[in-house]
Amino acid sequence: MDDQTLEIVTFKTVSDASPDAVLVAGQGILPWLHAQPGFLSRHLGQAEDGQWVDCVRWETKADAFAAADAIMSAPGAAAFMGVIEPGSVVMRHYHVTLAA
Repeated sequence: MDDQTLEIVTFKTVSDASPDAVLVAGQGILPWLHAQPGFLSRHLGQAEDGQWVDCVRWETKADAFAAADAIMSAPGAAAFMGVIEPGSVVMRHYHVTLAA
């Protein structure tokens, strides 16, 4: 766990995207995500105000950045990006200090 990284992405969805549509689109990218070097886990959630959070844990920060660079050409990425409100995305990376 020396260099494990949490990638935390918050976003809002386009006005006509239902929670079910976001879930289906989010699931569509899972096969690609699971095949990425260093992928450990992913959690997708929605707050009461409608904002979403996508939390991905990686073996290293380099793994997280490599996946971020490649995601736009990933199978299923267009559908997932299509439910996200442009300009609402905030991505941050955190060094994992505790995982249970």
